[in-house]
Amino acid sequence: MGNLFCSKYNTHRRYDLKGSSLGQTTDKPETELNETTILKDLDLNFIFRLQPFRFEEFCSQIDRDCELLEQEGIMDYSLLVGIHFRHISPDGELVPCGSENLIAKKSRFLLLLLAKDGSL
Repeated sequence: MGNLFCSKYNTHRRYDLKGSSLGQTTDKPETELNETTILKDLDLNFIFRLQPFRFEEFCSQIDRDCELLEQEGIMDYSLLVGIHFRHISPDGELVPCGSENLIAKKSRFLLLLLAKDGSL
């Protein structure tokens, strides 16, 4: 998954979201997580705040992607989410931006819907 997040910004956290809770956690302790660790649905503990028009754009894109996947008969897919943190504490802790509007402040979230079989 490393090359899917091609950007001048580091992707500090990567999530492979399947929309399920069954077996969807990473077994690594927090101290062993790094930029290449692939986290899962239940590991995601952030609230994303989107401006209404960004939320509508996001939902519209998901709808279009789902239509394509349905046309191609693809059922196994994930939403890959990469997060770049603008703030890192002196001891290396990743610091979320708090109550700021993350997308409007250009926090550089990279979202990509990917077919698991690689056909997209």
